[in-house]
Amino acid sequence: MQRLRDAGVEVFRPQAKGRLSGEVLVNALCDSDAVIASTEAYTREVLFHLPRLRIIARWGVGYDAIDLDAATELGIIVTYTPKFVSEAVADLAFGLMLSLARKIVDAALSIRDGKWEPRLGVGVWGKTLGIVGCGRIGMAMAKRAFGFGMRVLAYDIMPSPEAQSLGVEFVSLERLLRESDFVSLNVPLTDLTAKMIGEREIKMMKPTAFLINTSRGGVVDEEALIKALREGWIAGAALDVYSVEPLPQDHPLRKMPNCICTPHMGTHDADAARLISELAVECVMNALKGRVPDYVVNSAVLKRENLRIFSMPPLL
Repeated sequence: MQRLRDAGVEVFRPQAKGRLSGEVLVNALCDSDAVIASTEAYTREVLFHLPRLRIIARWGVGYDAIDLDAATELGIIVTYTPKFVSEAVADLAFGLMLSLARKIVDAALSIRDGKWEPRLGVGVWGKTLGIVGCGRIGMAMAKRAFGFGMRVLAYDIMPSPEAQSLGVEFVSLERLLRESDFVSLNVPLTDLTAKMIGEREIKMMKPTAFLINTSRGGVVDEEALIKALREGWIAGAALDVYSVEPLPQDHPLRKMPNCICTPHMGTHDADAARLISELAVECVMNALKGRVPDYVVNSAVLKRENLRIFSMPPLL
């Protein structure tokens, strides 16, 4: 925040609580040349009502909520911050995997209820982890898994030589699902990955297997997952992301005894968050100096300097 102020940038923070969208988002950004963005939807309609906007610096890695075609058409540059996200998300994903296996959440809640009921879980050591999407986060998961003596399978449309050199075995999605004891989803949400894990795919998994999703809710067919958890097709699931966020109060996943739900907190690591904030600011600062920022995800060309910044996430 101080770096921006020292550069003479006016920084505005949202007054409304929750995720802004549509007309509310347009009104919040109408006087801004740039936005440090969270997961709010930058649709074509929203972007066309923001003629001053020149850069969207996404705080995080997922930019599926931004219409990249519209942004490019309007000359709005879009950046993201992948450099420090992977370790934070991998920490959470691996923690969720351990919690599922050893029933840590159930045991802790029983203690809060005044009970003393040790839970019988399963081991992680020596088991097979299947990583769907072996990019930065998937690689971070693999490194953690090797520390637990796990066998690591991966499915990716572009297998990584670096991952293979570490001992990751790239296989088909079908084989990964059939052989894994834990399946971790680490893919972006695209037309190709939307609902890629549905009823057919879940039924391929072992009845003793667990599913962990810290990518995007839309990657999983939630209705199929709910049915699978109710009928015991798999042993359990841990989710940090959902097709609708916040997760509605009456959503069945909130009550599933074999499902751990967390509120999209993969990057909620104070150390990582500070580094991510610095990287987002760096993208803006480079734009202010007339440079093309790092981690650009579209082909727009920046056309203005002296940007006025609107910050959506909590910069640290």
